[in-house]
Amino acid sequence: MGSADISAHPAGGSGPGAHIARDQLVNGLQLSLVIIGVAITIPAFLVGGEVVAGLGLTRAAAAVSIGSLAVAVIAALTMSLAAKTRRSTYEIIRGPFGAQGCRLVTLVMATSLLGWFGVTAQLFGQALAGAVEQVASISAPRWSMTLLGSALMIATTIFGFRAIERLSRVVVPLLLVLLVAAVWLSLGRLSSEALTADGTGSITSLGTGISVVIGAYMVAVTIAPDIARFAKTRGQATAAAFAGYGLGYGGVLMLAGIPGLLPIDGGYVERLVVLGLGVPALALVVFATWTTNCSNLYSASLAFDTLIPGKRYRLITVLAGAAGTLAGLAGLADNLVPYLVLLSIAVPPISGIYLSHYLVLKLGDGNEATGLAAEAPALLAWSVATGVAWLASNGYLTLTGVGSLDSFLIAGGSYALLRRHVGRSATSSVADP
Repeated sequence: MGSADISAHPAGGSGPGAHIARDQLVNGLQLSLVIIGVAITIPAFLVGGEVVAGLGLTRAAAAVSIGSLAVAVIAALTMSLAAKTRRSTYEIIRGPFGAQGCRLVTLVMATSLLGWFGVTAQLFGQALAGAVEQVASISAPRWSMTLLGSALMIATTIFGFRAIERLSRVVVPLLLVLLVAAVWLSLGRLSSEALTADGTGSITSLGTGISVVIGAYMVAVTIAPDIARFAKTRGQATAAAFAGYGLGYGGVLMLAGIPGLLPIDGGYVERLVVLGLGVPALALVVFATWTTNCSNLYSASLAFDTLIPGKRYRLITVLAGAAGTLAGLAGLADNLVPYLVLLSIAVPPISGIYLSHYLVLKLGDGNEATGLAAEAPALLAWSVATGVAWLASNGYLTLTGVGSLDSFLIAGGSYALLRRHVGRSATSSVADP
């Protein structure tokens, strides 16, 4: 599997199939900032708060360290593969799934990402409206805040990865300073007993904490090739995976979790306001959601660009962003979250399959699945792994304790076995008189 040529491509050519110019490549630090920018988001604040409140600071640190390291290892594999091939997620999955199977998988991924764009836009509108009311005593309609946020996200994403990288370069250091400031002020109010207590939240075991940390980011790891294909070298992509997902993601969870130990009612933003960080809380809501949802929309646009060949990437981005915004305004987060969770369960197995195809079976560009028989192993492995993950998420069975990790491992293993069987069958058919 040779690397694709790196040459000039059309303006705005961040879509699949476009060659990547050398001046568009980024180093490991720049890529890490993009990853951390995606990690600093309202859902991550909720996860960090739940883990720290449930396990206490010491055990939470262990759970976050182990979980984020596992995420980083898988991310290093997906990102290294992308840096070698210079391909987006949707081009990579054509190998095991073939042209027709790829369209089905891409549709599922695009739907999931667009759904999460709408959910995040809705949560953004709610959080920003609440923060504005607390800080400035101005009652702003939530729908207006949702529209404002979506407009910022769409405007940034239409310029592709380079715009997202530049935004992250400016915003991420600011966000990290705000998170550290919140921790510093929180520590001034917390007693030593509160910092060493065992925790009283819903997450009571170390294993559950690890599961939550891994599960929260497995979808992001699956679509990591969309940004990792811009890494200068495979080594820098791997370094960015450990820096961004291992240190960055884990650090964000811990920084966001410590203010959750304060005896204050409300969510993370409300706690910042009580700590005296009213205006910074507004900035945190805006910039954290901005960087994260740009990534959601970018990957969704790449997916739709694959499904609708010949269309302009920027037009697709605007239309996809508008559709996601309308879904958010319609209350998607209140009505369709279980459906989106199901889609999230179906996404991690995809990375298990394509990693098995390229790294375990060593199948390259000349071994793309063609025809129903060749596509069947990937589709069957995907179906089985998604079913197992659904059973695990509903408590019917337990393997590793992490539904998304179970599906990732089962998908990769079953695909390797099925694909080898198909290869042997094909060889036998040719040899038979």
